[in-house]
Amino acid sequence: MAYGITPNLTNISDKGLQEAWIGGMASAMDADLSFVRFFPYDGMTYSTAGYAPPSPYSANVPEGNDVDTESIAETYTKNITVSQYTLGWGMSLLAKSTLPTDVTVGLYRELGGLAVRFFAGKVADLLNNAAGTTTTADGVALASASHTSDAGNQSNYLNSNLAFTAYESAVRNMWQMKNHKGVHMGARPNMLLTNPALDVTSFQILNATHNADNRSTPNPNSGRGVSVNILPEITATTFWSLLDTAKTTFRAPVVRGPSPWVVEFDEKSGNYYVRDIIAAGFGIVDWRGYVQGDT
Repeated sequence: MAYGITPNLTNISDKGLQEAWIGGMASAMDADLSFVRFFPYDGMTYSTAGYAPPSPYSANVPEGNDVDTESIAETYTKNITVSQYTLGWGMSLLAKSTLPTDVTVGLYRELGGLAVRFFAGKVADLLNNAAGTTTTADGVALASASHTSDAGNQSNYLNSNLAFTAYESAVRNMWQMKNHKGVHMGARPNMLLTNPALDVTSFQILNATHNADNRSTPNPNSGRGVSVNILPEITATTFWSLLDTAKTTFRAPVVRGPSPWVVEFDEKSGNYYVRDIIAAGFGIVDWRGYVQGDT
């Protein structure tokens, strides 16, 4: 889409102006994306392939007998496509010449916050569609009761509103999580990921001294090392999930990160331009280390 740059800046360019302010600044605060692996990349598609772990130890092998071996086999593949995302704005030579300098500087400074919120929004898109179009390498939705493995189907989806009992069920689900061959992984939740609507409920579950569902019972969730991560870009007001961030596989290959360039004086028009391109992909490879409470 093409945009004109005829300025609509009559009041801001008034020399008698006492103050110019921006209509809300994008902030990098409260965008905890530590559970996502961002890394530099140089291709259009990030390709992954999974392999099955060894089977568990066998018991009672008679002394002197051969130790059976098994071949290591591939399981699933997962590709993440890199796409381009753009941002640009400009102003005429007249507008650039008459605007207060701090307005131009403020517009440019805003790009840093916008870049962080962009990445947060793309990760939130994966989470907003966790029970639908966001799929893992086994071909089913990230939040599913039918993740396939050599040990049978496994579930990481409770489909329950956030409450004390539902949270405790999610914790147990994480503890019981198994690898492809059916061996317990030793997963432990350390992040409760949710949206602003569940801020208070999340705090109560992780910090209250007693269980709100049964106030005579001490709250076993308090002080167990789980942090709350509120991501405002998550749109569903009922969304919550538990993560073991050491085992989650959210991936974001970045071909070109935020690096805006400025044209101070266009040779044909004299206009001032700021443009940027981010080239990156976003996806999740494996479902393990992630338990979906509700979407």
